[in-house]
Parts: sequence; C-alpha cells; structure tokens
Amino acid sequence: MSNTPDTIVAGVDFERMDTEHLVLFANALLTTACQFALKQDVMPALRCWEAARKALSFAGIDLEISPLTAAVHYYIMSVGLDVPLEDGEIAVYHPFFAQNVGALVPGATIVNIPNHPEGKCDFLLDCGGHLRPVEIKRGDFDWKAKRQLRGYMDFYGADHGYAAAPRLKCKLDADMTFLHLDLSSPTGEAH
Repeated sequence: MSNTPDTIVAGVDFERMDTEHLVLFANALLTTACQFALKQDVMPALRCWEAARKALSFAGIDLEISPLTAAVHYYIMSVGLDVPLEDGEIAVYHPFFAQNVGALVPGATIVNIPNHPEGKCDFLLDCGGHLRPVEIKRGDFDWKAKRQLRGYMDFYGADHGYAAAPRLKCKLDADMTFLHLDLSSPTGEAH
C-alpha cells in the first residue's frame, strides 16, 4: 500500500477512536505531511495537515495546523526530543521572544528569574532599572493569562508587565502592554 494521504486515512473512523489514538494518528499524519513538504509535494502535505487537524479536533485539541507548526513538529521528531506538539510555547515562542527581545521591548535586557514559585514568569526584563515580567502564551492571551501576569507584577512590584502571544483575547490593564508574537515576522510587534 502506498503512503499517500488518501490511503493513510482510508477507512479511518475518527468518531470511534479514543483520544490517545487520535493524537497518535495526528502525530503520524504530521510526520507524513512534513515528508511530503520536504519533497515539495504540496497537495499531499496539505491533505495530511488537514487530516491531522481533523483528528486533533475530534480529540478535543483545537490547534492551528500550519506549515510552520508541522515544520517545528518534524524538527522535534527528527532530533528525537519527546516533546508533545502542545508544548510549542517553550519550544517555539520562548526562543523567538529571546531572539527578538530588543525589537519587541527596546532597551530591555533579559535577567535571571529568582527560583521562587510565585516569581516564575516566562521572562523577566530589566527596563532602565525596572524589573518587568513577561507572560507568553502560544495561542490566545486571555483573562487567565492576564491574571497570571498580574500575579508576577505584584510579586516583583513591577510598574509594568508584558503580555506576549499570537492573539489577545482580553482587555489589558493600563500598566500592561501586548506584544504580538508573529512567527512570520522577523521581530514581532508591540501594541
């Protein structure tokens, strides 16, 4: 049997699969999609990405399966790291933020975070002598993330905090700034 999207998903009943098997199947589809994409065989890759999205949707996981997501997934699989796709915040967005901090928050430098459970924000910035926490989300920055950022701001006595994510889904307080993490842009942007 050939390894094409049509033969891979033929006879698969997503509704009858349990969550674990749906996720494993989506994982296999993403790997296959990457193999097609590396050969520049775009249509089969897109069909695999769509089938993976459908499998994850049935599993209750609402992720955007994009070529970038699949490329990151393939890289993780190829280097043998056992990191689930859902952990993209640390695997993808943290390095992106660290590489672009100067463009996202001009004049800021990343400082070491104290080893205290209440102060374990994603990043801590020194902005002209002021410590300012950063909370990063791989999807939506919502009211729960805002509350988390507020806790870090209170812990550090910060005059300002940074909410970083691809999308903002809540109104931020006046002492918070949204940093739009757009992986397609070389530096992202602040709002």
